[in-house]
Amino acid sequence: MDPTPLNNSGTTSAPPAAITLLSFAARAVPGGALIRWETGSEIATVGFHLYRSADGSRVGATRITPTLLVARGWGGAGASYSWLDAGALSGSSATYWLQEVAADGVTHEEGPFALTEHGLASTTVVFLPQVIR
Repeated sequence: MDPTPLNNSGTTSAPPAAITLLSFAARAVPGGALIRWETGSEIATVGFHLYRSADGSRVGATRITPTLLVARGWGGAGASYSWLDAGALSGSSATYWLQEVAADGVTHEEGPFALTEHGLASTTVVFLPQVIR
């Protein structure tokens, strides 16, 4: 039994994670680079944007998705996605960032993910806490 129940409160400035990213992969294909990612859960996610940088810096990255890629994970479930980056140069390195756009307009980014001429330089698996009300 808590002897001082009136002091049981707290605040946080960190929003709950909106997505759980299970995987992100990119590989060279005829006509560009095929980018695939999978989410384990999506909470209030409306869609995604992809950014690419030739020099590896986020400052030098440009958005490669002309419009928002609509989220397909509903009710807290995840989904699989793919996008053909037709602007990726064959045999060149590139660095990607995945930007999630939440229903309240807040954005969250995952990355960087470095693509070399031999494929993704490293595999990144991100585990984020999931909060559901």
